[in-house]
Amino acid sequence: MLNKKMESAGSVAVTVHTNDMWRDILHHYKSGTVDFGKRLFIKLSDAPAIDAGGVRRQVYSTVYNEFQCNKHIKLFTGPSHSLSPACTAEARSSGLFKILGSMVGHSIWQDGIGFPFFSFTNYIYIMEGEEKALQVCSDNDIGAGVAEVISKLQDIKTEDDGKEVMKDELIVDIMSRCGITMIANPSTKNIIVQDIITYEALFKHSKLLDQFVEGLKATSLYPLLRVFPTLFQPLFTFTELTSEEVQKSLIFPNEKSFIAQETIILCYLKKYIDECDSEGLKEFALSITGRISVLPKSIEIKFEADRMGTIATHSCSGEIIFPRQFEGDYEMFCSALKSVLSHDFNTY
Repeated sequence: MLNKKMESAGSVAVTVHTNDMWRDILHHYKSGTVDFGKRLFIKLSDAPAIDAGGVRRQVYSTVYNEFQCNKHIKLFTGPSHSLSPACTAEARSSGLFKILGSMVGHSIWQDGIGFPFFSFTNYIYIMEGEEKALQVCSDNDIGAGVAEVISKLQDIKTEDDGKEVMKDELIVDIMSRCGITMIANPSTKNIIVQDIITYEALFKHSKLLDQFVEGLKATSLYPLLRVFPTLFQPLFTFTELTSEEVQKSLIFPNEKSFIAQETIILCYLKKYIDECDSEGLKEFALSITGRISVLPKSIEIKFEADRMGTIATHSCSGEIIFPRQFEGDYEMFCSALKSVLSHDFNTY
């Protein structure tokens, strides 16, 4: 429904360099003149590509990946499947979280491309606020060092244990930054542990998450997110891409018209997908759809007689095209397919 609303919208051309997409797209959104009611039309300065949607999807997916593991400024911390904003002065003063929020809202309107890297606690905070987020935060949302401190606090059995724990400078330091003034003992340890988890998992990230929400609001998407938080969750939190999901995304041609070679190629393709790891599946999805995820029945398989043994993908239309005749075994098929999937833009 969101995408259909944008179908009749005008477009704004943005030129990007394939080796510096993050800076180019960031410059566009930092300009302050972005019309969120219009689609982006991406022009690549150093590669031939016609943007019918696929190039734009690939650019957004690539830029979001650079946001979560940025080489210029540390913006996030934690495992890649459950990120939290990095609590640094540089991250807070950069204004990048507000820009990211507006970018994500705009890309969801256009193509359903989100930022699927937030921890679940952070997502609940973004969608439903502090009270709901406090109900779901746990020690899974904190770093290993803090988790070790919590383990020591939970092991307190006597007053003497508490006095011994309070001699640990790291524990005292963490309690201090969390604003905890009580002394650790058997009767206070659970309160202290909960206060540490609450601060480390949520409160210290909240200002940057608020900036992200401010950016989302600029695109008029935020009210819809608040109404349908479960529906939009896959666009903001990590979901492991599986071979089964990719297999379900394939649209096969009519089997009655297959020749023997086409049947072999499809067997090779299914085997390739089954053997792919998570990163390989993401590469497969990104090259063909412009996304690092897949939707059911979203990748169309085609055969063409005049392909001279070559394979091609078109992310604008979500197609992978095979030759009707392929001279080679499974290993040669994998090599040919990987060479196509590794190209930056397969859209022309």
